[in-house]
Amino acid sequence: MMVATPPRDDERALLLLPLSHRDAAVAPLRRDVGCAKPSEPHELLGLGLVAISAVCFSVVTTLVKFETLRGFTAMETIFWRSSVAFGLNRIAMYYHGISTHVQREHRGAMLMQCVFGFSCIAFGFFAISRMVLADASALIFTSPLLTFFLGACFLQERIDALTLSFAIISLLGLVCVVRPAAVFGEYEVAPGHPIAIAAALLAAVTQSLLYICVRKLQALNSLVVAHYYAAFSAVTAFVFIFLCQDTFHLPSALAEWTGMLGIGLCAFVGQISLTKGFQLEHAGMAAVMRCLDVVCVFLWDSFFLQEPISPWSVVGAATICNRMTSPRGKKLFVFGLGFTATRAALAFHRKGFEVAGTSRSAASALEVSARHPEIFSSTGATRNVFVFDGTSWDLSLNSDVSVTDALAGTTHLLVSVPTGRVEGQEDPVLFALKEELLTATRPTLQWLAYLSTIGVYGETNGVAVDESAPVASTVKRSQMRIEAERQWLETGLPCHVFRIAGIYGPGRGTLTKVRSGSATRIHLPGRLFNRIHVDDIVGILEASAARPNPGAIYNVADDEPAPAEEVTAYACELLGVPVVPLQTWEEAEQTMSAMAKSFYAESKVVKNTRVKEELGVVLRYPTYREGLLAQLIEEEQDANREGDTKDPQHGGFKPALVTLVNIGSLKPEPYLDLRQVAFRLSRALRLPVVPCSFRFSNRVDASLLHNLPAKTLETVLTESLTAPRSEADADDTHRVVILPLFFGNSSTLTEFLPKVLRKSWDAADSRARRLEARVGRCLVDLENPRDDRIARILLEKVKLVVAQASAPQDITVLVLEHGTPNREVHDATALVTSQLREMLRSTPGVQRIEHACMERRDGEEYDFNDPLLEKAIDHYGIKSGTVIVSLLFFSQGRHAGERGDIDVIVEDLKTRYPHLEFQVTEPLGAHAGLSEILQDRYREACKAAPMHILSPTLFLKLPLLLLPHPHSFVKATLLFKQLVLLDCKLLDLGLKLLSLLVNLQQGYLILQIADRTCHLIEKASFIDKSLMDSVAICR
Repeated sequence: MMVATPPRDDERALLLLPLSHRDAAVAPLRRDVGCAKPSEPHELLGLGLVAISAVCFSVVTTLVKFETLRGFTAMETIFWRSSVAFGLNRIAMYYHGISTHVQREHRGAMLMQCVFGFSCIAFGFFAISRMVLADASALIFTSPLLTFFLGACFLQERIDALTLSFAIISLLGLVCVVRPAAVFGEYEVAPGHPIAIAAALLAAVTQSLLYICVRKLQALNSLVVAHYYAAFSAVTAFVFIFLCQDTFHLPSALAEWTGMLGIGLCAFVGQISLTKGFQLEHAGMAAVMRCLDVVCVFLWDSFFLQEPISPWSVVGAATICNRMTSPRGKKLFVFGLGFTATRAALAFHRKGFEVAGTSRSAASALEVSARHPEIFSSTGATRNVFVFDGTSWDLSLNSDVSVTDALAGTTHLLVSVPTGRVEGQEDPVLFALKEELLTATRPTLQWLAYLSTIGVYGETNGVAVDESAPVASTVKRSQMRIEAERQWLETGLPCHVFRIAGIYGPGRGTLTKVRSGSATRIHLPGRLFNRIHVDDIVGILEASAARPNPGAIYNVADDEPAPAEEVTAYACELLGVPVVPLQTWEEAEQTMSAMAKSFYAESKVVKNTRVKEELGVVLRYPTYREGLLAQLIEEEQDANREGDTKDPQHGGFKPALVTLVNIGSLKPEPYLDLRQVAFRLSRALRLPVVPCSFRFSNRVDASLLHNLPAKTLETVLTESLTAPRSEADADDTHRVVILPLFFGNSSTLTEFLPKVLRKSWDAADSRARRLEARVGRCLVDLENPRDDRIARILLEKVKLVVAQASAPQDITVLVLEHGTPNREVHDATALVTSQLREMLRSTPGVQRIEHACMERRDGEEYDFNDPLLEKAIDHYGIKSGTVIVSLLFFSQGRHAGERGDIDVIVEDLKTRYPHLEFQVTEPLGAHAGLSEILQDRYREACKAAPMHILSPTLFLKLPLLLLPHPHSFVKATLLFKQLVLLDCKLLDLGLKLLSLLVNLQQGYLILQIADRTCHLIEKASFIDKSLMDSVAICR
């Protein structure tokens, strides 16, 4: 007899689904949640990469010892090794689309890395050539111990007993492998001993300094670091050969070419592995792994060169290798144990992490520890939940535990705190605790996650954007996030930014709102939003921690953006309750909070391709349907179990240019009004504000503009960039502030403005200067609906007309805009209309306030637009009285064809509706209120991060091909620009160096090369005229 079993919780929840949704939702429930996680690499990835580099470099050393390659000098070997590695590196960079640009703050460390790296190789080759290989190796590979102490001095990496013993034991193992004569007495000391010893010790010191520099460059891509190192080594080796050797050995036989290519390939792989390994691992610990280099050389010598194996070598090799897998603890510290971060901390704890974190108040800290007492404690000696209120670390609230002590030993850091409320305090953690945090975490930190929002992208107009899209949100809170992201990325810590979509999960999101009765369904056609389940966020964080990539930015979102009203309806169906009625935006916004309005202000759609391809993530809940169902199941199961202050005027910086820009017109009045507003603003700000237009105004006859020609923004920017540099851009950064005279954020600002900036920058040939453009927000502040200054200007003009109306008891006001395909611009008009409606509510005779437009596009996607002015009378059913057309325009202009001007349309309306009286207000023109708003927009822009940045790229100049001919140097010089896109500044330096060589050598061949080089350079089209002085010097 079969007994029916009751349905499980997941099956019961599935029954709540309508049939159309069940198939889509059931698949994730049948999937093992563990399979959604990517496979994690070994926890000692950094050390493993350094070990791989050691193997590669040992192969290089062994290949050099083969009889086939012994005819090459040390510098020739370095040159060929570096040249081949450079070529392979360039191919890899081109394939991955990686730029060679290095930020200004990293250039010093990059140069020192190149110098120390080449010096290490040069000193090492010299020592090995003058000493017994074992003795030289023993001295050179004292560098790990030196690296430990240098790391403590320069990188603040702490030296603990475990890691120091690791280094000492590995060094003893190394001595056993190489068996130096001073200890074992097996070899005779080679001639030139004192100088060779000095060279070996210098090799050790420079090798240690090299490791420190590579570690300091952990924010850069390993290919970029290797690119400059190989380039510098190749050039320096060539210069040495050119000056100090009589001949240059070019590989001729196939065996020689094969050997050199093999050396270059191994050097390339080794350098990339070494760089990445040091970026992931502490300098001292990673340096110890280089001891494997000697172990591998010993093995290759024994197997391929038939050298005898010593028992001491076996003991030493085993000792070094045994220390590779020494276990080390991991600790996650969380700033902000909120909804997402607490769930992440629990997941990391399950993986063996020690966890600790902060909460905003003592009460919330107690709440966290009460919910998870097995993990968190907010009192006593085991305390790991501390209080940080966003402003300071209060010792009295934290049991006298300092922030430095709380952060001690942190290997992973998660920052999940809201942005500050004050400009200059965008991130509370960095504002209050930056120095203590850097001091405490730099020695041990391997991974840092900053949780941001996809709101930083602003309006995406329904187009999915990836992480390379500009961050251009006009919402204040998102602008604060943009600045906070920048600050964390610039700390020098291994920071990763996660831009997260709307978060939902147990106890949070649409289901919770439906249950509480606070859910709404707003009809907003074309408005799409991404979401993400909290468990998918945690999975992505875990995947990133397993595969660190400092500086990376990830979009964290699901696969299917959807309208909010659709998700709410689905949640209602899941819960078996009536679907929430659909509302218009106007109905909903009356009871909507400012936070909610900011959410609907921009439609944000993003791509999540990077987390899938780079981190190997498979989302557990790829759409809201799977995610909401999983949330419902978990909630029911839980229920059953429970039975700085900057300058307020300029924001701490001086702009080189401030412009006030409008859309542009072929009529003179708009530009004349624009000029008046700019003049008034200049007086208020006490700096020149340049009026200009995006289009058309430059075609207006200057005689109609008082003989002062109008200019476009492109012209103004180009002139500013080509002007002599001022104090404002003394650091090679040209800062501009662009104030748009726009009511709303139209496509002209989001799409056309970036093109104008790029075109001006290219036209000015400004590649040596960085352009930072701050763009002010538009005049209507959707984020702050209480800012009703535009509506007050309209009110002033409407009241002037009301006083003259012949039927003052029956007045209809139509707020008239141009009409727009952009939802945000329309929302700005709607906000102004609602504000004006509130202001006129108590005005006698005013019966209704509506809005209309001059132009309207066909199609459902533009249904948000108001009725056309000529159709508005019938649309609103206006039967009698006075109709006041309130112009939400800056100036009069032509619209919609031959009979599209306002006065023509109004005359037609008077003819069609003779029983109505029509009055038209004056446009805003140069009203003084506009200047007041623009002053605020200017100050906000000064404090905010640049919305657009154009930065020059530094390209290294190197000869990639040398021919066995005296004039090969000239040929290589000519290849500089074509093959590596040489930077003219470095080329200028190269010419001056060539001149110095002429003065020093006075040789006929050198003079001939210099003369021919200058002759060819003068003909080259890519050389800037400013370099001709250098050419003359060489002449």
